[in-house]
Amino acid sequence: MLLKVKREIFLNILIIMLFLMLSYLFVFQLLQTGMIKNGDDAWFQINRILEIRESIKVGNPMPYLFTHSFGKIAYPLGIFYPEVTLIPIALLSLIFENSVTGIYVGISMYTFLTLCVMYFILRKINMGKTASVVGAILYAFSAYRTVDAFTRFAMGEFLAMTFVPLFFYGLYSILKENYMEWPYLSLGYIAIVLSHVLSAFIMLLILLVLMLTIFFTDNKVKKMAYLVYSGIASVLGSLIFLIPFLEQEIYQKYSKPDPIDLFSTAQPFGDMFISALNNSVDKNNMGASYSIGLPLLVVFFIGIIYYNKLNKEGKFIYIFGSIFLLCSSKLFPWFILQDTPISVIQYPFRLLVVPTFCFSVIGTILVNDFLNNGSINRMVPILTICIMIIFLWMSSMKILLVNEKFNDKVLSYTNVSGFFEGTDTIDQYTPLQSHKNLERIAQHIATVDDKDIRVDAIGIPNEQKYESVHFKKGTYVELPVSFYKNYQVYQNGKKLSIDRSTENSLRVKLKNNSKELVVKYKYSYLDILSYITSMLVCISLLILVIYNELKNGANRKIEQWRENIL
Repeated sequence: MLLKVKREIFLNILIIMLFLMLSYLFVFQLLQTGMIKNGDDAWFQINRILEIRESIKVGNPMPYLFTHSFGKIAYPLGIFYPEVTLIPIALLSLIFENSVTGIYVGISMYTFLTLCVMYFILRKINMGKTASVVGAILYAFSAYRTVDAFTRFAMGEFLAMTFVPLFFYGLYSILKENYMEWPYLSLGYIAIVLSHVLSAFIMLLILLVLMLTIFFTDNKVKKMAYLVYSGIASVLGSLIFLIPFLEQEIYQKYSKPDPIDLFSTAQPFGDMFISALNNSVDKNNMGASYSIGLPLLVVFFIGIIYYNKLNKEGKFIYIFGSIFLLCSSKLFPWFILQDTPISVIQYPFRLLVVPTFCFSVIGTILVNDFLNNGSINRMVPILTICIMIIFLWMSSMKILLVNEKFNDKVLSYTNVSGFFEGTDTIDQYTPLQSHKNLERIAQHIATVDDKDIRVDAIGIPNEQKYESVHFKKGTYVELPVSFYKNYQVYQNGKKLSIDRSTENSLRVKLKNNSKELVVKYKYSYLDILSYITSMLVCISLLILVIYNELKNGANRKIEQWRENIL
């Protein structure tokens, strides 16, 4: 018995070491370049990381005002875009002497976490250790997750993919009437919300669709009750983002983010198929399409052959993944959903996260069955498959690394780079009423006693400072800042009364001759309450998960002792 425990510990240590090495391998090729290459959203996400990093220096890891980037206009991107799960990457970019290294270490850390989470979930559904390792590699090194990490540098979606397995396992547990596992659904969904709003929206749609299947099963009332419990816990745990966000959304109107024609952005299925055959992670400016990649495409075809051998759950996962694979392309008539709330997903290829997860699970099931059937040692072919997956991935990354657009130095970030300049996307989270004044705001044109004056904008962590020699006691100043709820203006440390101008800007009357005005965000009582509530709920869910795991582990040991005694 003692030898068995020691062997178990030894194997777990080996798996952790393997995952650590694979996590380093995930960033190794790009780490060698010493820069963050030109991913589609790199400039946007790098600015987010740098803003959080600057704010961490003054003890606030969650800045609501972005004041060094996006035109230095006191842009409240921290309210509208989740940043909780991005904080570790920003912190690592500060800890490491070279910020590029720190960012890649953060990406590597989340890759390690993804491997661990996927492995853990696969073990929870009774997959063997070896098969679970293969499944974790299939998911973490999938083409679409790699595209999110580097090709698109879509950090929000990349981070959300870390927690998708928790979400699906929690949902699966409730549907299978394993009700004690419901906290996994809440924890997974909370983490997705705090990473990427659109990913959370997609998962919500999936949840609503799967809820309909409950009405065709037994114990539907109890299942619905636990889904409601999980939903309430998810909302309460996400309040740290939801409350400040909803405060602004309810206060005034905003435009829908990047209204894009869904059918035009949907990829032809044939192009996705070719891209998967090539395991391409290349930028789509070279004609490449985003796909599930070759390893998961192989799983898809093997799944067709072995479909009848899959159990009921396996068949459902396979069909579910296949449906979403088809729906992520032009084979689905996206134009019929253009004028619905679903259009906010912008790009149908975002749905590829679902078949990526589903076929990773199916791949695990197939490997597990292969290892369990037969007496000969089948570890060699499995090890060979894993090595081939990694080599294939490394080759695909090399192709990306020679992409001319990906190597655009103007849009790449190095250890000596600063914030990216520009005002692209600032219309997304600027109130509609301020859009007519957006150009003046971007150019820092203030109105001082009815005269247009260009003022100097200086970024301070979570504060925007404006300077002008024209600031004098008794004058009325209309600052080039949109009017948002909870914004305040200070002059020489004293709060000024704020009016909303006809252009929907902050308007103040100066109380002294100080040449500086500072715009800040005042955390409301609701904001503070949301912080406390989210922390308490998340801690409670974690305690509940740990308690259940310890309890289940103890019960398993008791059963093993009984078997040994008998």
